[in-house]
Amino acid sequence: MFYLFFVCIYFQDLVKTFNFHNFDNLRHTPRKLDPRVQTVDTQASLVVNLLFAAYNGDVTAIRRCAFMEMDMNQADYDGRTALHVASAEGHTPVVKFLLEKCKCMPFLSDRWGFRPIDDAKRFKHHETAKFLESFMEKEEAKERSV
Repeated sequence: MFYLFFVCIYFQDLVKTFNFHNFDNLRHTPRKLDPRVQTVDTQASLVVNLLFAAYNGDVTAIRRCAFMEMDMNQADYDGRTALHVASAEGHTPVVKFLLEKCKCMPFLSDRWGFRPIDDAKRFKHHETAKFLESFMEKEEAKERSV
């Protein structure tokens, strides 16, 4: 009986705090939170986390972002994606994961017109550049055959 009482109080607190009905936000806007709505800050921090993981070569964190069904082609204010960052840092395992598993687009250019392969070549990451080049050739061959 005590457990049921505790659960009932817990749910009452949840209903007071969060918006669970479509019309709750009409009457209780300043007081209730909508757990379905993501703020701009939340979205921005997700992009920062993705780019930071690419910068550090953290495949596990990149995989976590992919499991959260994030758009892995999201870019920062300069138009640089996680693939750009990983290529510039020479993190070939991250580049492979982003291209093969996440289906990131290797042909996207950033604000200065650089593609991920250009970044890899510019910073002398030959292994990464070679992998990107072979992947892009395969993609172009697929496009031509269709």
